[in-house]
Amino acid sequence: MDIDIEDTESNNYSDDETKLSLFERGQPTTDAINEISEIFDIYCLESLNLIFKLSIFDEISTTRDYFNRIMQHHSEQTSRISQYQTVELV
Repeated sequence: MDIDIEDTESNNYSDDETKLSLFERGQPTTDAINEISEIFDIYCLESLNLIFKLSIFDEISTTRDYFNRIMQHHSEQTSRISQYQTVELV
């Protein structure tokens, strides 16, 4: 079943899985984009917090590698989210 952008804008999706599904199919609502962006930012912060806690028991170089990978992934996803926001504004 295909969902049109107009349909997604007129409905208030409260189910996070529906929002994520629409986002993955390239049909996100503005609310879905914002919520997914916030969730992703929180996920990255929690991951970084865990890495710094584990760094006490780990080598600094390994911790730095984890940190760099998470920041690269965050940058890529933020860029992807920004592309959807730009497309929707046009």
